[in-house]
Formats: sequence, structure tokens, C-alpha cells
Amino acid sequence: MSLPADSHKPLLAFLDRLTRFVRDEYLAQRRQIDLTWRKPIGERVAAGRAIEGVRVVGLSPEGGLQLACARNASRFREGDILCLNQGDPNFHPKIKVTLTQDRETQLGVAPAEIGPDLVALVEPGSIWALDEDTLDLSQIIVEALGEAGDRGAGIQRILPLLMGDLRPGTDLARYERALQQAEDVGLNDDQAEAFAQAYATDLAWLVQGPPGTGKTRVLAHLAAALAEEGERVLITGFTHRAINNALNRLYPK
Repeated sequence: MSLPADSHKPLLAFLDRLTRFVRDEYLAQRRQIDLTWRKPIGERVAAGRAIEGVRVVGLSPEGGLQLACARNASRFREGDILCLNQGDPNFHPKIKVTLTQDRETQLGVAPAEIGPDLVALVEPGSIWALDEDTLDLSQIIVEALGEAGDRGAGIQRILPLLMGDLRPGTDLARYERALQQAEDVGLNDDQAEAFAQAYATDLAWLVQGPPGTGKTRVLAHLAAALAEEGERVLITGFTHRAINNALNRLYPK
């Protein structure tokens, strides 16, 4: 990194701690999943961490797989990373997939990669299971943090923001205007507050909430509002599905 050692020692120390935290967090998730995978399929299903008796119905128009099962009592949500396997996720054939559609007993998944195990998915009458899995993004995050430490914007804004040394400010006029816009498009109180704060901030604003609370809807209206002002808006995410959901909200089919 190009950070001057003397003038940026606190940033360097924080960056080192954050890097170790990111790696340790992934390893902790991986260990938890490995422990779960050691349990019998019945225990995994009872805990909501697996679905058994899954069969492949066919291909989806987007190139994913359409699946069906008799019962789904899992905790899975669209966007989750799962392992499609034949009852034991520790052995092949298995493939990492993203849950793209959850309609109880009708499911859609998108394979993360094309490999030899994918061929087995089309075998007639084959029965599968879906287990929870995780995606290792730690190296990507660590590299992004390293780039932040090498750039002026990262040194002046991103890292101080993560450290808590820099706090966003709010333009009150924009905030009030955004609340009116949120009411006009039918956002509820929590969504309207998130929209207005993100619209009026001078730096950054975190919008957080469990599935189904309207985060994607808020993002879509925020992107549209900023674009109408001539701003360039970048939408990114961990999966193509998440990005497509946001774009579909912007331009409904």
C-alpha cells in the first residue's frame, strides 16, 4: 500500500484489523456450515437448513434450473447461496447455486459455475437435496480494502467512515423534499425515512433490514430520483439476481 506510515498509522492499524475480521468472519461461517453438513439429512431438514426430495423439473428461461419438492420448511430466502447435492453435501455430485425463486414447493436456482457435476442434474428420476452454503467473498473484500488504502478518496472518506471518524451530514431541504417524494410513490414510514436519508446525505447512508421490508424498492426509487437530477448511478451486488431485481423495479416488465 502507498499509505505514508507516519501520518496514517491509525488507518493502517484499522485496515489490518478489518482485514483480519473479514477473513475470520468467513472462516466462522464456513465452520458452522461444515458442522451442519455433518448432521443427518433429517436433522438438517428439521432445523430448516435443508430441503430433501428435490427433483429437477427443467431449465428456466434465464438458464437456471427449475426444481420441485413435496415439502419446504427451510429458512431459505431468494438470493441465498445453497448446495445442491444428493443427500450429503460433503460428497460429489454437488454444485453451488443461488436461490433465485422461492414459491414453497416450486424453486428456481442458478448454478454458480458449469462443471461435471452439472451433467448429473439432468438425469431422469434423480433426487436431490438443497443445503445452506456460503460464498467466499473475503478475498474480494480484502482487495477492495487494499485499494481504498491506496487511493485519496479511500484515505479521506471511505476508511475514516468505516472507522467512525467521519459521519455523514444531511441536507435538510433535500430531506424534506425526499419525504414528499416518498409519500407520492407510496413508501411506508420506514421506507420513506431510509429513502430521504440516503437522498439527502452528503457522503453515504446504510439501509438495512430483513427480507421483505422493501430495501430493493427503496433502492429503485433512490436510483430513479438521483438519475432524474443528472447523477450517474451504479448498482452492484453479490449476485446477478439482486441486481436484476433492482433493475426490474426501475423498469417493470
